[in-house]
Amino acid sequence: MEANQGTSKETSVKHQDLSDGGMMHVARAQDQEEEEEEEEEENSFTIRRTKSGSIKDTLMYAVPLSASAQALDALVLDSGPEPEPHTITASPSRHRTKGKSKLQLVACTGLECEVMDLRNGQIFLPPFAKTSVRFEWTEPPERALVVIKPGERATEDALLEAAAVLRGCGVRVHVEQAVMEALERRGHAPEGPGRLTREAADLASRFELWVPGTHHIDFIVTLGGDGTVLWVSSLFPRGVPPVLSFAMGTLGFLTSFPFSHHEQHLNEVCRGDRYLSLRTRMRCKLYSYHHGRHQGREGGGASASTTVSKEELVGMYVVLNEVSVNRSPSSNLVDIDLFCDGVPVTKVQADGVLVSTPTGSTAYSLAAGGSVVHPAVSAMLLTPICPHSLSFRPLLFPDAVTLQLQIPHLSRGRGTCVVAFDGKHKFEMGPGDCVTIQMSPHPLPSVVCKTDTEDWFQSLKGGLHWNRPNEEMRKPSSMMSSKGSGREKELLGKIGSSHL
Repeated sequence: MEANQGTSKETSVKHQDLSDGGMMHVARAQDQEEEEEEEEEENSFTIRRTKSGSIKDTLMYAVPLSASAQALDALVLDSGPEPEPHTITASPSRHRTKGKSKLQLVACTGLECEVMDLRNGQIFLPPFAKTSVRFEWTEPPERALVVIKPGERATEDALLEAAAVLRGCGVRVHVEQAVMEALERRGHAPEGPGRLTREAADLASRFELWVPGTHHIDFIVTLGGDGTVLWVSSLFPRGVPPVLSFAMGTLGFLTSFPFSHHEQHLNEVCRGDRYLSLRTRMRCKLYSYHHGRHQGREGGGASASTTVSKEELVGMYVVLNEVSVNRSPSSNLVDIDLFCDGVPVTKVQADGVLVSTPTGSTAYSLAAGGSVVHPAVSAMLLTPICPHSLSFRPLLFPDAVTLQLQIPHLSRGRGTCVVAFDGKHKFEMGPGDCVTIQMSPHPLPSVVCKTDTEDWFQSLKGGLHWNRPNEEMRKPSSMMSSKGSGREKELLGKIGSSHL
């Protein structure tokens, strides 16, 4: 074979002619545009080999294993004592036939294939969900982005306190343009808008302006509620740095840290002594269907019209909570065709439909009757909104599928639909328009306060009063503490009885 000596500018591939047989080495280009990386991420298909580990390898926290778990590890990993040669085991349940297996498992997803090794020729699937991981800094962090809702005095004061702690750790603090302008307006002197106080003049040395794509951020600190975390998710459609969220808003499903101990938590994050909960996100593409007529000319010169139909990509969005497709202000039901990996599933006749992540299962989906899903479950939850059929119940789809919601071309005049991504970026969908939904490979790494499970149940109990008995609802344990006096308990008892 004769080696090609030419060089292609598009692929940057260089062919080298070797003396022993003309072997060719391919070198890929190192620098690519963001769109090319996105396309490569979607179209790449790799194969890797993995080995099934023990149960203790799948645990993220120092949890002692029970006797049954230890026995299962010994059985799976074949670490138990082997019988002596030429001995017959009386119990057939303990007899294991060893030999080379003729079976091989290849688990494929949308991006890669994974060759799974068997244990003594037996199929074994260990608990593989590792959505909570511990992070360590290979180098000390240098830059942190602090995100707040500008215009609120309490969060601005908290920003100044958090910035002082971060600067003490040697971290440069960045804020957004709107936050910088709000702090400058705060420092204006009463004499006139052009004069600044000493505090406002010192802001330039305290904070640095952050523009998306300008500086690499090591970690993020949010001061607010769940809406602030959703805003951070929209700022980073691809990789997201670790997010430390302090509860200073009305809802606290995603904010587990109280600001009263902010100095301790910030120092621990700067040291890297924390765990992360990898909250999955969804990547959505909105397509608009254009149907029109194109005027052309035939060979004889006479004009002729042809029908032209095409789909145009309107936008691509990454959501942390849910995608909602519901009816417009019209009171009619809407028809929505549901596809899973291109296979027709059903036709939705309802006020709308939701596709949410486990994080979004406690938001709009919960109000529509959806199930509450643990954030470690990598799945997509489909919830109908007021369906016409009472048998249409919520569904859970695996994370490797691609869902498609499409407005039928013949919608029988029921009007249009409105699609929203995390409650924002609303668009009107007409006949033929569709939105495709698949799991994003870039999760939102949220720093956990205790463990991901303990934080999650604490948010359910505190935010939703999940499964709290009536007696506990009337008499909260925090109010009925034993340290209170008898007079205080008597007053609290009267307050509780007044709510019966």
